[in-house]
Amino acid sequence: MRIFLREAVKSIAVVAVCGFLYLRFLVSPVLDFVSRTEWSIIGLVAAILFGGMCRFLIRNGTIMGFLAVTGVILGGLWAEVYFSVPLSHDTAESSSWSAYIGSTLSSTWPSGIAGGLGVIGGWIVAAYLRRDVSQSEENA
Repeated sequence: MRIFLREAVKSIAVVAVCGFLYLRFLVSPVLDFVSRTEWSIIGLVAAILFGGMCRFLIRNGTIMGFLAVTGVILGGLWAEVYFSVPLSHDTAESSSWSAYIGSTLSSTWPSGIAGGLGVIGGWIVAAYLRRDVSQSEENA
């Protein structure tokens, strides 16, 4: 039971931080200072670094992929609901959860996919580097 709780807390922490980072990416008013392309590159680098740090918490790649996608979707929902950011730019405002989810998935999917893949890619790179270091220590 103790191991289950520890893994559940780690998973919730990864989803929460991933969602928060994606939320900050969506609602930060930095486009006055940098271009959209530069902001996207900064977001991708942050996602890769976050994925690398997640390697210390989550060992299974499938679970990490699921948590990254869940965090991205929840971050988009958070922006849509609590910040009143119309992600889909629809003129008719709807307050149903299905409309929020549809708006989040339809309007932010390019940056959501890039962020999710960045987190997973960072996790894979960290796993590869850790394996490479452990193999070199065994050969020494």
